Formats: sequence, C-alpha cells, structure tokens
Amino acid sequence: MTLSHTGSALSNTPDISEIADTAAEAIHREVLERFASGDVACDFARVEMLVFDSVAATGREMLRTLIEARDDAAPRLMRDDKPWYRAGATHKTIMTLLGEVSYERSRFRRRGAPVSWMPVDKGLGLMGGWMTRPAAEQWHTDRPGSSANFSSAGNILI
Repeated sequence: MTLSHTGSALSNTPDISEIADTAAEAIHREVLERFASGDVACDFARVEMLVFDSVAATGREMLRTLIEARDDAAPRLMRDDKPWYRAGATHKTIMTLLGEVSYERSRFRRRGAPVSWMPVDKGLGLMGGWMTRPAAEQWHTDRPGSSANFSSAGNILI
C-alpha cells in the first residue's frame, strides 16, 4: 500500500487514485461498448445505472482502503493508562451511503479480560455500531412519513 507523505494530518492516507483510475477506465469501456456499437436499442437508463453502480463500487473500495489504513496493527496500545494487546485481526461489515463495506481491523484485549476493543471502529463514529452517519441520515429520510431531522435517526439507531 502506498502512503502519501505530505506532512499534513492526512500523511498516513493511502493513495487511492489507482482505484479511481481503474474504475473510470472500466466504466468508460463499458459505456463506449454500449453506445459506440451502434446498438440503437441501448437504454440510457441502464447505462446510467451501470455508471452509478460502478461509481458506488469504486467508492466502497476507496472507503475500505481508507478504513484499513487507519489500523497500524500495533502490538500494544494504551487505553485509560492500561495496556491492551493485539489479539489478531477481525472482519467487520458496515453500512455506508454507498452500500456495505467490509474490512479487517485489529482487535485488542486486556490480559484476563473478556472485553475486546477495536479502535478503528471507534474512530468511524458508527451509529448503532454498524452504520455511518450519512447512511443513517439517508435511511431516516427515505422512510415514509419521516422528516429530515437527523437527530431523530441518531436516537433510533443508538
């Protein structure tokens, strides 16, 4: 994984430009095949959905890459002045505005304690432990009879 070193707060952000470039090439190729083939039966709505799905898939891959980059896989972290030891990586799937994103992150445990701590998850600010705030807001506003009051969505999901 390539890391950018700009000296800013984003200095540990992975370079995701290759993901976007690859997706853009695939979308362009697919659209050209449909339109350039002279197929007059090509439905623009299908092409629009293809572009939407491809862009969403690219966004999910970018989010996965960025989330996993937040995990430095340190062997030990301090929390409340107590050592927590890395107990391996675990899988998690969350709901984002772009759809489900699955990733792996480090799980930490205290010696002799049954509780686990996943700092990456905590840093995402997930609603109900599984949904991003933008996804929760969209979920709430898409429901029949709901208002756009985001604080209500947060109360429902927490």
